[in-house]
Amino acid sequence: GLGAIRGVGQGAAEAIIAARTDGGDFRDLADLCRRVDSSKLNKRVLETLILAGACDELADNRATLTAQLPEAMRLAEQDHANRAAGQHDMFGMAAGVTSAATPLNTPPQPDWPLRKRLAGERETLGWYLSGHPTQEHRALLEQLVATPIGRADSLLRSAGEGRGTPGILAGLVTDVRRRGDAMAFVPLEDWSGRIEVSFFRETWMENAPRLSRDRIVLIEGLISTDHFNGGGVQMRGRTVLDLDEALNRYAQRLHLSIDSRYGLDTLLAELKPARTGHCPLRLRLRTATAEGEVVPSADWCIRPTLDLLDRLRAHPAVLDLSLELQRPVSLGASDVPRVSNIRRTESEDELALRYAAEG
Repeated sequence: GLGAIRGVGQGAAEAIIAARTDGGDFRDLADLCRRVDSSKLNKRVLETLILAGACDELADNRATLTAQLPEAMRLAEQDHANRAAGQHDMFGMAAGVTSAATPLNTPPQPDWPLRKRLAGERETLGWYLSGHPTQEHRALLEQLVATPIGRADSLLRSAGEGRGTPGILAGLVTDVRRRGDAMAFVPLEDWSGRIEVSFFRETWMENAPRLSRDRIVLIEGLISTDHFNGGGVQMRGRTVLDLDEALNRYAQRLHLSIDSRYGLDTLLAELKPARTGHCPLRLRLRTATAEGEVVPSADWCIRPTLDLLDRLRAHPAVLDLSLELQRPVSLGASDVPRVSNIRRTESEDELALRYAAEG
């Protein structure tokens, strides 16, 4: 199994197995570094093992393991140097026990975001092991698309199946394969399954800028039975939107619950550059003495993006965030929702004034 990890050679794998067979399971990262020959287990191999998830039992998470790595290697080098100098023989077993029991002092770290953890698995294993990148955006994708890729066969109808059934699917582009200028093939994945989408020359030229690897997109096209590959489903693509485009086009409302005690200046600084869209903003404000809804004026309509949502979620003043999306019938330009002007009620104005007065 270790040999399947990219960057872990046969010598390193055999040295790890031999040390584990002789001394039992490794207690922590420092124990692994001490007991395995450092000429076989260098920093690059250890980093690879951490990214692949092979060391997950040795600490709370991979971020902590990465932070512990310099200290673990330093302790191991000290132990190896002591043994090479004969100190263990000179001072007896106690020295060896003390050295081996030296604890790691690196504090635990917050876990990596899912996308970073999965990127490490893809880099070292060639596939995602502990999840799928689309899981992080599942709530958004399920609002936009009714059917996950794993159930795309449910869209097929017996009538007219030869021409294909229209549908919209969303997922991650995992590869792009060209067949000259005539065709392109794009595998699309989500948390539930995989489908191959083909594009003929004209539709490929129109959509190619959006179809880069590791990009989350919505694809509208014709779904049909793949008679040449075991009777699964395939798709002939017509129109593509990346997820940020879809969020901007189909956003209905962005709801933010805010604790004003953490200050709003930095939050407003995050929102101001995004005031280029059509998505109305709804705020639920909590102060030391009051809580209520505030509807900002229409010039505070937001252009939501994944990056903006991530920054807002990480902001200490944001207690909760949700983005309401309209499900598209088609990805054509005519399907863009219209947003009417927003008017605040007297009660909302009063609440906004009261909030301003209370700071």
